[in-house]
Amino acid sequence: RALVEPQTGWVWVDTSSASRAETLLSLLREALEHLPSRLLHTQQSPVTVMTNWLENGADEGFTLDADCELKAPGDEGAVIRCRR
Repeated sequence: RALVEPQTGWVWVDTSSASRAETLLSLLREALEHLPSRLLHTQQSPVTVMTNWLENGADEGFTLDADCELKAPGDEGAVIRCRR
């Protein structure tokens, strides 16, 4: 799944895999003939930032709730749900 926002120039791809995101973007480029796009690169990975939130508390503006869902990468990955 993906969300294309022409106003902002963003394409949001619902995957944790860079290769799957690139596959989707390649298909969009073929269909639209011209789609200048590249993957977003951050200074820290989301995994590192979120682990830091769990260890040291979330950044201002974010809260950690009593429920949690952890998903392994991929369509067939395991899912762990925790409450309270």
